[in-house]
Order: sequence, then C-alpha cells, then structure tokens
Amino acid sequence: MKMRQIATAVGLLLAGTLAGAQAPAPRQPNYIDSTYGYSFAAPAFPPAGAGQPAVPVIVAGPTVDGFASNVNVNIQQMATTRQGYIDLSLGQLRQLGFKIHTTKEVTVSGKDGIRFDYEGKLGSRDLHCLALAVIEKERVILVTCTALTTAYKAIEPEFQACLDSFRLK
Repeated sequence: MKMRQIATAVGLLLAGTLAGAQAPAPRQPNYIDSTYGYSFAAPAFPPAGAGQPAVPVIVAGPTVDGFASNVNVNIQQMATTRQGYIDLSLGQLRQLGFKIHTTKEVTVSGKDGIRFDYEGKLGSRDLHCLALAVIEKERVILVTCTALTTAYKAIEPEFQACLDSFRLK
C-alpha cells in the first residue's frame, strides 16, 4: 500500500514538474497587416546602448517609380528641448537644401513634440516628408513619413493618420 502512495505522489510531482516546464504561451501578434492578410509578434530586440540610435520600425508601401513610400521610427539618444530640436532639425534640413513647409509644436502623450512638413532632393529623388518628433528626457522619438513628391498627395492622408495615432506607452 505504501508503494502505491509513493508512486502516486511521485506521479503527481512529475506531472506538476512537467506542467511547469511547458513552453511559455505564444506571444500575441502586435503587427497586423489587413492588406495582405497576416500578423506576427515583432521580435523583442534589446534596447540600443547609450548614444546609439535605433530604427525599430520601418513600414514600406509598394515600389512606384523605383521608390517605396515609407514610415520609419528612429530612436535618437539625446537630451534636448523642443526648441533645441527644432533649431537642430531646421538647420540640418536647410543644409541639405530642403524646403520647410511647416513646423508646428504639438503635445503627444503629455510630451513636447514637433511636426515637420518638408521636401527636397535626396540623391536623384524629389521627396516629400511629414515627420513627428517627440521629446523625452534623454531621447527623441522621430517618426518620418516619406514619399516621392509626385506621389505625396495620394499618400498624405495615410501619413497624417499615422502621425495622429502615435502615442507613447
């Protein structure tokens, strides 16, 4: 009788150990593409080191005339103010010969932000960009939407909606 009780106890212990050793639950999709009908859980890459930039997201549309309209998110490791970032960005854009259409101060998730609308030539391409920069304590999150100037008007509502939806967690 004791042997049966020991065997039962060992069986229960083993079952509990195996249940605890099961694979973790699969990650839930955090990217869903309704256009092409798929979803996936994006990899959890380690954060960039101090002073290193990161580009955790790039979303591109179909290629038209050799260029794919796109949205990318850049993490810029820097401490700045809204005005400091405006001055830096406008200076860099002007150096590149870009024409700045508008600069607008905004608030995103309680943080200072700036929206930029600009266009210019990069390489052999005439590009039009809409961007949102959100200033945090030690970093700037920059979301840039870029299209060929000839395609911009058609995609602009999507770019505007993308930037309008951006939130910090």
